[in-house]
Amino acid sequence: MIAAVPQSEVSLFFTAISSATALASAAALYYVEGDSKFTLTYNLGLLLALSGGVYYAASAASESLFRIFTQFEEGMTSLFEGM
Repeated sequence: MIAAVPQSEVSLFFTAISSATALASAAALYYVEGDSKFTLTYNLGLLLALSGGVYYAASAASESLFRIFTQFEEGMTSLFEGM
């Protein structure tokens, strides 16, 4: 029915979305503030580092959550096999 999406495609999608959002936000901040030429690169680097950290934390949290559910399922299977 519904096939699972490969991990590489999901990672590519979220990387592209976070990069585009960071670039647009950095450009908007540059046009609003426009202090120097380094404002764009500073804000872009800061936003990319922040979005990368958030993506890593969310990925690690979801992976550990899936691991917990998998262990729970294995425990329930072994519990009912003994009956």
